[in-house]
Amino acid sequence: MATRKSAPRKAADDDQHDEGAPRAEQPGERRAIWIITRLEQIQDDPDMAIDARNLLAELTPLSQRYLSVLLREGPVSNTRAATLLKAQEPELEDAIVELENTIREILEDEE
Repeated sequence: MATRKSAPRKAADDDQHDEGAPRAEQPGERRAIWIITRLEQIQDDPDMAIDARNLLAELTPLSQRYLSVLLREGPVSNTRAATLLKAQEPELEDAIVELENTIREILEDEE
């Protein structure tokens, strides 16, 4: 009599790592998306783009480096950005807030 082979069983942890399953959002990613989206909006308006170039040049070096990471890597978590920038998360938070405030200022000036 032939023995019937059963399908291999998945471990309970395997269900959490299915390729089709969405991964959990990491802290900072939604804000990074907001920054990237607003910068694209600013680039589409020549007047705002000129203002942006001038104001972004006045950012602290860490804010400028964070912006470079977003433009190069796309939306990243705060932890990933801190690792890439070799920065502590509290100082990175200050840099991100500075960048956000500058973008809001650019957008408000054009309203």
